[in-house]
Amino acid sequence: HGCARMDEAGVYTRVSEYTSWIEQNTGIHNFCKA
Repeated sequence: HGCARMDEAGVYTRVSEYTSWIEQNTGIHNFCKA
């Protein structure tokens, strides 16, 4: 996808697993589908 860098650690996650936490902690309640 062009976002990784060789020889550097990367972190990837399924953001949809955390939408309720994001809503509770940021007040953001609308998300765009990617």
